[in-house]
Formats: sequence, C-alpha cells, structure tokens
Amino acid sequence: MHPVVPTPLPHVCHCVYVHRSTLAAEPNSMLARLVWHGLRNSARDAQGRVFIDRDGTHFGIILEYLRDCQCGHDDYAVPTDMGARELCALRREAQFYELEGLMLLLDAGAASAGGGGSTRPC
Repeated sequence: MHPVVPTPLPHVCHCVYVHRSTLAAEPNSMLARLVWHGLRNSARDAQGRVFIDRDGTHFGIILEYLRDCQCGHDDYAVPTDMGARELCALRREAQFYELEGLMLLLDAGAASAGGGGSTRPC
C-alpha cells in the first residue's frame, strides 16, 4: 500500500499533468520506472496521484528535455541564461530523477564553458 500524503497546500506545491510517455522518455530514469512499474511505497495524494516532494523550479526544463528525447531530437540544449547556481540545482534534479542524458549534457556544457577543466558543473 502506498502512503497517503495530506492534501498539499495550493500555495506550496504545483500539480503537473504529464503524459506517461513523456515521463518515460529516458527509459532508465526514476520517472520511467515510476510510470511503467510504479515505485513501491511511492507517496500518493488522496486522489491517488503520485506526490514527489521536490522544488518544482526546474521541472519545466526537465519536461522540455524529456519531450525532446521522446520526439527523437538529439540537439536539446540547456538554456543559456542559467547561472552556475541554477545549473547546479538543475543537475541535482537530473541526478534525483536519474536522467543520465541530461546529466551528460550539463557536464559537457560545464566542461566546454570551463575550458575543458572539470567535467561537472558542481
């Protein structure tokens, strides 16, 4: 049985509706496992929706990346207007969701921006 979380306060969280195929675009990710296999003991709200307790600041970028993956686009580019702190936060989210492709893109971008030094932005 899944733990039920209390109904989140509207000003604290966002409810996002996404196609299963979008979430599963990167097949080895936590999101794909959630879609196709369910995650044991994943938290659900009273309506049975999956509850992920994360800051949603970068989730739109993650969805954009997944949609491009789903459509077969291999030219996804991380937004260029993000500072180092935001890129680190995005990488942490990519790591949490186990999005290897996005982590590789972020690492490659950090390496090229840093003159080939570190391969990780954080």
